[in-house]
Amino acid sequence: MSAVDRRVQDLDTIAAVLPMERRDELAELLTDQD
Repeated sequence: MSAVDRRVQDLDTIAAVLPMERRDELAELLTDQD
């Protein structure tokens, strides 16, 4: 498994445990930095 694959798996795990509203906040933070 490559480093990228591990990163994707980590993000999937984080997304799975975060409440939906928290996930939306996180998505906004990430997209605002573009």
